[in-house]
Order: sequence, then structure tokens, then C-alpha cells
Amino acid sequence: MARIFRGPPWLGLAGAPMTIMARLAERIVATVPTMIMRPAPGRYTQRSPSNILSASLTRDVNDSHYRYGTQYVTVAMYRHWGDSALRTHRRAGWLVVVCATTLSLALTACSSADESANSKTVTVVAAENFWGDIVSQIGGAHVKVTSIISDPNTDPHEYESSAQNAASLATADFVLENGLGYDAFMDKLLAASPHDGRDVLSVEKILNVTGDNPNPHIWYDAAELPKVAAAIAGELGHLDPTDQAAFTANAQTFDQSLQPLLSVIATIKNKYHGTKIAFTERVPGYLVDAAGLVLGVPASFAQSVEDGSDPSPSDTAAFNAALTSKTVKVLLYNSQVTDDETTKIKQLATSSGVPIVGVTETLPPTDRDFQAWQLRQAQQLLTALGG
Repeated sequence: MARIFRGPPWLGLAGAPMTIMARLAERIVATVPTMIMRPAPGRYTQRSPSNILSASLTRDVNDSHYRYGTQYVTVAMYRHWGDSALRTHRRAGWLVVVCATTLSLALTACSSADESANSKTVTVVAAENFWGDIVSQIGGAHVKVTSIISDPNTDPHEYESSAQNAASLATADFVLENGLGYDAFMDKLLAASPHDGRDVLSVEKILNVTGDNPNPHIWYDAAELPKVAAAIAGELGHLDPTDQAAFTANAQTFDQSLQPLLSVIATIKNKYHGTKIAFTERVPGYLVDAAGLVLGVPASFAQSVEDGSDPSPSDTAAFNAALTSKTVKVLLYNSQVTDDETTKIKQLATSSGVPIVGVTETLPPTDRDFQAWQLRQAQQLLTALGG
């Protein structure tokens, strides 16, 4: 369907097809200078730019137009026509003003329509809803995001993909995965639904995470998130160049919104640096490190739980002793992934008077966005330590 010109009603052109407006703009450029530059003898007077049209033409405050009453002539048009255009009669002046206004509106409408036509909606699939939320914040109205893991009751380590997931990936423009083996199911899905026009980014590669058995819960590393936001904005801009500026601005807004979270982490580090804590899994590991806290129980206990195996009797005994003696000041408990062993640990912490802070692997539906979720958990940790 042809695009429609939606100019002001007083022009009498509203509803005209955009192609007609474009032709009208061309005709105005070609015709108006000729009309003005053929004055009838004795009926025109020479005036300067400051007094053209009976001394009523003035430069607008933004220096981009000449103003006649409430009408405008662009400076660019005046310069194009030259000083000879100033030999004008009041009625001819009105013709210039109306034609110039029509031309300016027509060109603006055409430009806006072309820009809108070049804009697109980028289809994105995120392996986890916390990355999907960040993509949505950066992409805004220009993205359609599907997050595969979003159920707060699902153990991401044991997730099994579905036909619906495969269908989403088959039509995606952009796929974002965590990496580090956390969402290994994505590799199978991507291989099962090849798509030449699909771009895939891994946060593991964006952050260049290396080492032996690195903690895969890298979304808890708040200080590194601006790198991820920049990579997302860059990828969206590649797929939708028209809206690149919006993506960049949204990424900067996201970065700024992390400041309250980073501030709380800094407060914990300043007040409780070196304090021993315990966690049942490595989920909050990056938060613990950034806050200057120290793990006061065997790291192998959390690793066993993460791997889906039972902790050793010696690890369990050491964990229990740390709670009963209160050598650890807080228990960070993965409330999303539990078993009999971690439930016993939680019960022992409660009976021993050790504060418990629940953490989750995915963004809960009760939190507004990623930042609110992470800030809430960090604040609860600060409170549990003593405020």
C-alpha cells in the first residue's frame, strides 16, 4: 500500500500519496525560482534578507529558517535561490512561503517514511531470561525477544530443549547464549536448525572467560556487564543500522542503571572485607568476590551440588561445623536448585542463627528487571551482614 502524506490540514494535501508529494517537491524546486526571477517591471522592490516581504521576514532562533509571520522559508532554499529572489511582491512572497513550507514538509515526510521503512524488528532468542531482559532493554521496540529458560522452578543445568525452542531458533536473526557449558543444550539446538542469516553471540567469548572450570554464572559479575551491553548494541546495530543510535543510547542507560548495584557491592567490600560466608552453589560467586567476602566452607561442596552429585561426608561435616560455630556470617542459598542435602544445610543455618539470603539462577517474575533483581539480592546480603 502506498505511503500517505500526513501534513497539516491547511495545506489541503493531507492524504495525498507520498509519490505525489515527492513530485510536488521536485516541481517546487524547479519552478519557484523561475517565477520569482521574472518580475513584472515596476512592481517589485529590492530588499535585503532582513526586510524581505515588507520587512516581515526574520531569522528564526535556531538559525535554520526565515520566518514570515507563522510561516517559514528554509535558509537552505533562500541561499539556493540567491539574492535575485528578493525582488518580490507581497503576493509573490506568500507563494514562496507556502511553497517552501510545502516542500519542507514533503521532504521531511519522505525522509521519515524512508527511515521508518529501513527500520526493522530484530528477532532475538536468548538462552536465559536474564540475558533476554538485557537485550529487551537495549533493543526497545526494535526487538522481539524469546527467552528459552525463564521458569524459576527449572534447574538450568538439567534443562531439556523442546520442539518449540527449535522453531524459535530457526527464525531468529540473533541468538545470545551464556556459554561455559551452562546452556550446552543451545549447541544441539543450533546444529539441528541451521540458518545462514542468524548471528550467534556467546557471553563467554564477549568476556573472554578462561581458566580451569570457571564459574559459569557470569551474569553475577556486575562490573563486566557493560561489555556485554556494548556487544549486544553492536550486534543489533549490525542487523538494524537505522536504529544503531538508539541501541547505543539504551546500552549507556543500562550501564548507568547498574550504579546502585555497584554502590551496594562497594559498601559491602568497605565494611565487611574478608568476612567469611557460605553458599550451597557457585551462583553468587562473582558477587562474593567483588564484595571482598571469603568462602568459609569447602568449595568442593558447592561443586558437587552443581554437578548433581552428593557432597563428600567430610565436606558436609565441615559445612555443618561452620554453621553451628557461626564462623560464617551468612548463608547464600540457591533457592532455585535444591535437594535433600541443601535443604538440611538451610535448616541447620536457621537453627544456628546464621542469616540466609536466597539467590536464584534466573530472573524471577516478581522483579521488574535484571537490575532490580541483582540490586535486591545485594541489598539483602548487606542487611544480613549487619547493614
